[in-house]
Amino acid sequence: THENSHYIIELLKPHTPTRALRSTHQNLLEVPKTRYKSRGDRSFQTVAPRLWNDLPLSLRSTESGHF
Repeated sequence: THENSHYIIELLKPHTPTRALRSTHQNLLEVPKTRYKSRGDRSFQTVAPRLWNDLPLSLRSTESGHF
């Protein structure tokens, strides 16, 4: 539902470097640091940004639904 999409969006934060870097305009997501390797590295909020950041820039820059 619409409420669930807001929840998911809140889990994903855009990567904002503290200084001008090449990654500034790459449309990357922040990958949170995890405390526990066993559970934390497998959570949605950790895995989703990693998968997103691994996509080619051409896909990350595409408007939603225009593949």
